[in-house]
Amino acid sequence: MATHKVILTEKTILREGVGNSMATFYGWYPERRLLVVEWRGEYNCFREFVPGDAVQFLCGGYFPEVRKMIPPSNPVARVAWERRFFKGKRRNSLAQLKEEATGEKFYDHGRGYYAPAVNIYEAPDGSCAVAYKAAMEGQVGVPWGWWASPKCQPEVFRELVNGALGAGASFK
Repeated sequence: MATHKVILTEKTILREGVGNSMATFYGWYPERRLLVVEWRGEYNCFREFVPGDAVQFLCGGYFPEVRKMIPPSNPVARVAWERRFFKGKRRNSLAQLKEEATGEKFYDHGRGYYAPAVNIYEAPDGSCAVAYKAAMEGQVGVPWGWWASPKCQPEVFRELVNGALGAGASFK
């Protein structure tokens, strides 16, 4: 079963694929608060969503189940959540994040060896860190893991994520 997460914005989306599914699409009409889900020619409409809501599509070979995701109450976890660093990606310590990240490798065909697949970015004050996995050998960063100490401030985490891959970087 594949689970895909989408954060609904003010922008109208006429038809967009859900994750890498070839049979599941969604349309989002914020002015009417209408989410339309299409699966293999079948349609279903949902009206309980508003711009800013995060939606989870549970795809398992049948019409996808649609759930509204509830953001965390912790301010730092909320900032992480808004940037696709969900609860399951959080690590207990910076050491754990680094240790698990070093185990992720990809084969670099051009150079002929295994290279690190995850890049870790730490805040200057050492209060938090984020890790991105390279997609398509260094193209777009995909959120892989994160850690934040109890003293971490939401603004520090936000600046770290915004600056991790450079200005104008796109996140999936």
